[in-house]
Amino acid sequence: MNEASAEKERPQTNARAKLRQKAQLTLPDSIRQALHISEGDEVEFAVHEDGVITVRGYVSVPSDLARYLKSGQQAGGGRPEP
Repeated sequence: MNEASAEKERPQTNARAKLRQKAQLTLPDSIRQALHISEGDEVEFAVHEDGVITVRGYVSVPSDLARYLKSGQQAGGGRPEP
């Protein structure tokens, strides 16, 4: 692996969290910010065949604000601007 390849594989944000009772985790601030999520939003975990795990944040949008989303835009892309 050359230096350029190694640079691409380094994470932009790195953090640790401790698994608590009932399999609960608290996401560190840096991870919540990177996912653009806050209280009440959802997080999706995907385990790939090669062992890589991806995490994706889904922002909850109240139905009365959903009309501000552009056609085809997903709620996970960020909070809508009125």
